[in-house]
Formats: sequence, C-alpha cells, structure tokens
Amino acid sequence: MRAVGYFPGGEGEAEQRLRQYCQAHGYEAAAVITEPGQQGFQALLALARGGVAVVPSVAALGNDAAEACLRYFQLLSAGVAVESMACGGDAARELLELASPGPMAEQVRRAMARLAVRGEALGRPPFGYRVGERRRLEVVPEEAEVVRLIFRLYAQDGLGLRRLAQHLNEMGIRTRTGRLWTVAAVRDILRNRVYLGTYRRFGVRVPANHPALVSAQEFERAQRRLGGDGGGQRRPRVAMFPLSGLAYCGYCGGRMVGVRRVQRWRRRSGDIQRGEYRYYQCGSRVNRSLCDYHTWRARELEEQVVQAALAARGHSPPPAAPDEAALRQLRRRMLRLLAEAARGQMGEDEWRQAGLELVARYLGVPPAEAREALARWRELPLEELGRHLQSVVGRVTVYDDRVEVALRY
Repeated sequence: MRAVGYFPGGEGEAEQRLRQYCQAHGYEAAAVITEPGQQGFQALLALARGGVAVVPSVAALGNDAAEACLRYFQLLSAGVAVESMACGGDAARELLELASPGPMAEQVRRAMARLAVRGEALGRPPFGYRVGERRRLEVVPEEAEVVRLIFRLYAQDGLGLRRLAQHLNEMGIRTRTGRLWTVAAVRDILRNRVYLGTYRRFGVRVPANHPALVSAQEFERAQRRLGGDGGGQRRPRVAMFPLSGLAYCGYCGGRMVGVRRVQRWRRRSGDIQRGEYRYYQCGSRVNRSLCDYHTWRARELEEQVVQAALAARGHSPPPAAPDEAALRQLRRRMLRLLAEAARGQMGEDEWRQAGLELVARYLGVPPAEAREALARWRELPLEELGRHLQSVVGRVTVYDDRVEVALRY
C-alpha cells in the first residue's frame, strides 16, 4: 500500500522517518508533503487517495483537537487511512488520548510522554482499573471480574462476540457508563493489552506496570480467535458498507449495521471454495439482542437506495461552502463526539461513523456530481459509493418488504 508522509513545516529528516515507518509496517513510501496550511493538506488529500497518510503525530493535522479531528475525517472520507508515528498505528488512538480541546503543543506532548515512561496513567482508565496513588492503575475488583469473565467465555468456552454481549446483558451486567454491552465494546476489551499489565501511551510501552487481569496464554487465545494480534500492526479497514449511518430499522428505529459472512466448502474435486457475503441487519438485534431478525442483502439494499436517489428529477445546485457559523458548529460537534468517545459513551467504530456523517453533511460532494457518479454505481469502489450516498441521502428506513429513502436535497 502507498504511503504519503505529511510533515507540515518541513520537519527534519521527514523522508528518512517515513521510509523507516514504511519498512516497519510494510508500506511503499510514495511522497512527503512539508507545505503547511490548506494547500499542503489539499495536496495530501489528492496524493494519498486510496492509500495511507502518515503523520508524526496528530498535531500535524491541526492546531487544536477540533481541527485535527476534522482533517482526520476528511481523509477517511476520501478513502485515506491515517496513521500516526506517535502511536504506531491508527491516528484515532492518539486523537482519543488527546481528547481535551486546546493547543496540542509539542512540549505538552513531551510532558505526557515523560509521564507515560514512568507508567503514570494518562486519560481515562480502561474498564477494570482506576487511577490510584502516584497515578498508577489499580484494579477495580467488580469490573476486573467482568473482564476475566469476558476472556474466559470467549477464549475458553468459545462464545461468539454477539452471544457474549447478550449473555452479559441478560446477567444484568452493564458497562462503566451504565449502558448495555455491544459487540464493539466486548471486542475492545478482548483486544486491549492493558489487561496483560502492559501500559501503552504515546508510543511508549511499559510492561509489568500494573496488575494483570488475564494470563498471556489466555490473551493470545483470544487474539487467535479474533484474527488479530491485540494491538500490534493493523491494516487500514476497508469501508465495505456504504449505507452505514444512513440506514435505520423501520420497526425499532435502531441503526442497520453491516455484517460480513465468510463461508468455505469443499468441492467433490477436493478444492476448497470460499465466498464472502455482505448483509445489513438491525443493529439492535446484532449488538443487544433486541428487535427481530430484519436483514437485507447488502447489494440489493444499496441498489434500492441508489435507484431512489437517481429517480429524483433534475440536479440540485451544489451546496454553498459552509459559512463561519456552520464551521463553528461543525467544530463544536467534532469536539463533542471526541469527548463522548474518550469517555467511553460510544465505541471507536461508532465514533468514526458519526464523524464521517458530519463531514458528509457539512462538506459533502455536490449533489449533481454525486448523482452522475451514482449512475455508474456498480463500477464504484464501496468506499466511493458510500461518500456519494452520504452527500445525497439523508436517511434510509428499512422494512422487510420495502425501503423508504429521504434525500438531503
């Protein structure tokens, strides 16, 4: 995958740092952009499309958390993954750690890194721990038992993520914020290396820093089932569900979420065949075992929505560029989303989707351009199809036998 480095201000040894990062992560170093300001950022959007943007830290994206978030989501909506050298992966992790609004000056980040080297907790403690004396993580016994239960049911007893979330909810166990458990919340617990006693912040890794809640063997069993390494290198995720954030269940009002199924079978010749299938299902059913099993094949639902968008006669004029008041509102909403995610009130995936919706709403593709692209929708990559639908479609209400589409224009 192609990687473009973004080092506004001409940070020293930018090309060498990008090459080293790419070698460690298996990317191809394509270019380095050092020009500051909007012109440099627009160059990044153009050059990195379909690849990954690598920044030294999220401070390169903006002077404060709101601007950094806005540019992060602009890149995602353009099909660009964003990785930060400071955290060694998806820049979302660093954004959530730097959730408080205000300047992200280098000396502040260095001070935080010095605290991290000493193993002092920064930000909100993970589920199962609290910040104790000397700012070290201490075990919260009742939460720690839930963490151990999650690992045991998943790694030893073989429960799936959905069934595990349902089991916790049926037992009356709630998250720290008093909410029902979801698939995403359970997955976040299972992937977090903090439960091995390892503290990680700002690219600093401090092993044996605090009491572990699970053994290394149990953690690795969980990672093998999840198909990942629990916090190591991750490839950028592909946007496989263009209607994410747009489609809602017509029966309970919950979001329709994308589900991917992989099936394997053996032919008479002995060859193993593999098929991948995409669906949209009621999220209240998938994540919380509420509502009923309302499901659509992804391509069929997407086609219905595209045809409804194309059926609208004429072309609306392109939306005007957002004025100062709209931009201020967008920044406030970005900060509010970031704060909610940092407090654990929404999962990381939910935060990403909400941010993408905001970018589409305020800075979306002009409707005429979107409709022209939708006319050849079968040829579009899924992430590009999603961007165009986000700019034209306001809401999709999904029933078992019909679909209602409300357009933005």
